[in-house]
Amino acid sequence: MLDFFKKLFKGEEKEKIDFFELTKWLLPKLDLGFNEDFQKIKEISNSLSKALENLEAIDIKAMQVEERLKGFVLGNRKAYILSLNTFRKLLEQPEKLDSSSIKDYCNKLQEEMTIFSKKTTKNFYIMQNLIGKELEEIRKKLNELTNIIKDISKKTDKLELIENIIFKLKEIYDYIDEKETRNKFLLEAEEERNNFMQEEKELKNKIENFKKNKVFLELIDLKQKRGNLENNLYAIKSNFTNKFAYISRPLRKLSKMYMDKLIDKYLDNPFSALFKDENLEIVNLLESLKKEMNNGKISEKNQDKILILLAEINKEYFESVKSNFQLKEQELVICNEKIEKNTFDNDLQKLISHLKVLEEKLLEIDEKIERFKEKAISQDIEKIEQNIKKLGFNIEVENAPYDS
Repeated sequence: MLDFFKKLFKGEEKEKIDFFELTKWLLPKLDLGFNEDFQKIKEISNSLSKALENLEAIDIKAMQVEERLKGFVLGNRKAYILSLNTFRKLLEQPEKLDSSSIKDYCNKLQEEMTIFSKKTTKNFYIMQNLIGKELEEIRKKLNELTNIIKDISKKTDKLELIENIIFKLKEIYDYIDEKETRNKFLLEAEEERNNFMQEEKELKNKIENFKKNKVFLELIDLKQKRGNLENNLYAIKSNFTNKFAYISRPLRKLSKMYMDKLIDKYLDNPFSALFKDENLEIVNLLESLKKEMNNGKISEKNQDKILILLAEINKEYFESVKSNFQLKEQELVICNEKIEKNTFDNDLQKLISHLKVLEEKLLEIDEKIERFKEKAISQDIEKIEQNIKKLGFNIEVENAPYDS
């Protein structure tokens, strides 16, 4: 009796747990009855399967009611059974019973339950015109399922908190275990970092000197020249093609009149046709086009502009396009050969790649140094104790390493 009154006035005695035994103490707390919950869900799924068999077995056609009503109920029953069977497939237990997997499971299931409810409400009410207890049995099982999912969701929050505590404890335990080797590692890491930084500095200077080298500057000029030549070649080809596009309509008409295959080749690919037309027979054909347009046999809305263009693209024009393109093309070949012989570009790329590797190594070392630096763990320990209280456990944590 005396002990009872001592407890009454002192309050419930706190369980004392050593800080370094907290994980061991918490692990059994991870078992919140999820296996039993999912067993119940499995049983509900089986019950729903049986209930659907009973629902499908009802002989609607034999009922003494209007044929129209029978048809409505039969159609809605089929849709309802299909939807519920699809939903039932989602009830299978997740592979892992951690908080993340269970939370995803519950969220997905609640979402699908809402969709199922909206989709089948009409089916359910129409079937109620002829079907009673079988639908009521399904409704009860779905309500049971809803309640179980709600309970699991609540417990999942608790599970997540326990998992977070255990994870944070591991971080602190590891940090304390590494304390003896931390200083040695930091000294080695700092030395390695300084060596890499020196190498990085030398490499950057080498790259800068590389870029000032006469041979490298020549390479830059060659690349710029190559770009200009490629643009020139494109402009020559594009300008020539556009001119033929402008006169394509009257050329097609001339092709039908003269039945000349060369016209078709120029219409299909003007630039390719030009370099195959060694004697520039196109010049005579264009003269014929001018003649037919002037005598009215071929007419176009923009006839005057076409005739002006035809006057411009004479024999000298075609010869100029050919020679100019061939000259630029030859220059481009020579330019590319010089670029290929210049190894400075490849050498520079190797230096830049090496620099990138160095920078990645420096980043890794910085991350390691940051991880091994002294850090205050007192706040983390206080947060762990607060979270344990949130879980509803009345304990006193002993030997907490606040000053580690």
